[in-house]
Amino acid sequence: MTPAAPATWWESGSGAPPQYATRRDPRFRTEGPRVGFTARALGTPLMAWQRYVADVAGEVNPDGSYHYQVVVVTVPRQSGKTTLMRAVGVDRCVARPGCGVFYTAQTGKDARARWRDLVDQVMEGPLAPLVIVRNSAGSERLEFPNRSALRVFAPNPKSLHGYTPPLVMLDEAFAHDETTGDLLMGAIGPAQVTIPHRQLWIVSTAGTAESGFLRKWVDAGRAGAPGVAYFEWSAPDGADVYDPQVWPTYHPAMESGLVTADAIAAEASRLSRAEFERAYANRWTRTASHLIAWETWDRLGVGREGRPGVQLLPATGVVFGFDVMHDRSAAAVVAAWRDDSGVHAKVVQSGPGMAWVEDTVRGLRAEGWSDFTTSDDGPGREVADLLDRHPGRVPVRLLGSREVVDSWGFLMQHLIHGTLTHDGTDALAVAAANVATRPSADGARPSRRHSAGDVSPLLALEWAAYVLDHQEDRGGLEYTFGGD
Repeated sequence: MTPAAPATWWESGSGAPPQYATRRDPRFRTEGPRVGFTARALGTPLMAWQRYVADVAGEVNPDGSYHYQVVVVTVPRQSGKTTLMRAVGVDRCVARPGCGVFYTAQTGKDARARWRDLVDQVMEGPLAPLVIVRNSAGSERLEFPNRSALRVFAPNPKSLHGYTPPLVMLDEAFAHDETTGDLLMGAIGPAQVTIPHRQLWIVSTAGTAESGFLRKWVDAGRAGAPGVAYFEWSAPDGADVYDPQVWPTYHPAMESGLVTADAIAAEASRLSRAEFERAYANRWTRTASHLIAWETWDRLGVGREGRPGVQLLPATGVVFGFDVMHDRSAAAVVAAWRDDSGVHAKVVQSGPGMAWVEDTVRGLRAEGWSDFTTSDDGPGREVADLLDRHPGRVPVRLLGSREVVDSWGFLMQHLIHGTLTHDGTDALAVAAANVATRPSADGARPSRRHSAGDVSPLLALEWAAYVLDHQEDRGGLEYTFGGD
């Protein structure tokens, strides 16, 4: 398959054009019209974009197998993607005796909620007298008289154990990181391998830097990977996604009135810029969190858009913070120093695991640096103990529980008042996007466990900045902006 530029072939008057879409091949018959009939029976007639996807995804080879074994659909929020999936799932169950359709979303709870919406739709239509609803927790399903069933499952590999599902549908796939997605695929592939008419649907809005699973399929679809039907409706590069005149040019549900300009405007005023771009412009972003706005973080970065990077020179007055994630999956070392304008920070090193942190700190100590810090509430304490016990002792200041709470407040004040600059690296930007907090006494503290991903670079910066804010002026600071 070769994705085509939509302007060269998408018919005018058929809704907002896609950025990418697999071309319909008239040599193959399609089940798309039948899906459209099912959608009308469910009370949700298909929009232009949904009909097109159904037609291409429903192409059937002469031997009865589907021409595309993988269907990837990425559209803005409120486009009707889940409605399309429901129509396809019910249609397969009605048309293919003994067919098993398995549906899931970002969590088992979300999947069950949407499955119940489907059941409500079916039970209000002409199929109601013919189907049986099973609500047993963990085995919810909609049974059809031809032995077909539409089931819901939690997005983990064990949920498919023992089943051979012809159709598996993953909704909101952006929620899965690369590891989780690969584990799911490791279960789906073997479960479907003996079924000639198998198909996998991967449907979602765009993701963030943590959405590694979806990103791989988006890249494959855009590149025209064999056996993959790919469809993407998103705001084109350079478009002002806050301009109401632009919304109808890319949001495929506006023509039908399913979503209105007033509704999108309300969301634009409620969401951060990053989340609005991701959800309603279907653009990939680095950020996911509302705690630290993308605009705030990016504005304080140097080293982007031609601005010089931060380069450290041997000096006194630089504090190195380090942190390790709760599961020891990643760690970071960040340097921070200050002048009259505030605190400046640079990532020294970040990456998977934690074994390298001790060697990095010892190397910095050998270069003449002397101030190191981490918190007492995480695995960084283990590194501090190693540095303290081994020959060539490196003293590390451990921040206690009260200091950890205070340090978060001080970091937020730096961001609010613009008294912090950073080196603009993706490691810090992703950490700022991922971070979540939990209550602690009368304040809040960052939570490694509840954050969306690796936050060790941000926490390492937090510890170092706090020490800088609470140490005597030692003078002699030497740092420059320039270099890499």
